[in-house]
Amino acid sequence: MEIGPLKERLKALEEENKKLTEQESALEHQARIQQQEEEPQSLVDVPSEKSQLGKQNSILETKYNQINAEIGTTRINMQRMEAQLKQISANLEEAHRWFKSKFDNLQRELARSREQKGSVDHHEEEEEEEKPVRLPSQACLQRWETKNQLKFISKKYLNELNKL
Repeated sequence: MEIGPLKERLKALEEENKKLTEQESALEHQARIQQQEEEPQSLVDVPSEKSQLGKQNSILETKYNQINAEIGTTRINMQRMEAQLKQISANLEEAHRWFKSKFDNLQRELARSREQKGSVDHHEEEEEEEKPVRLPSQACLQRWETKNQLKFISKKYLNELNKL
């Protein structure tokens, strides 16, 4: 093995290594310069981004305030409706008690009337046809049904209200 060509080869490789190191340093330097050139641009973009974020924040705050106002109004309306439903239920219960008491009174009067008529005219009663018991009118029954339906609706509404 000859040392001369190896020394030349080593020298060539060292020179090539030196050139590559210089190129690498130059590229690193160029990258730092480019980064420093881009940095002011990114700093320029910060105020515009801040402005844009401020606008978005303002829009979101406005929407938040609107929704809070709507929630407040809705709560007030729901409370009013709840009070109305309670009043309607109370009125219906009172009407139901009144109609029930009237019906019970009529039933008692009918029973007394039959007893009196039975003791006085036992024979006449057998000959006459019995008159049918007068039941509450159709309107009374409809009111009673409506009352029961409204009671169901109010309970359902209150259950839904409690879920909120």
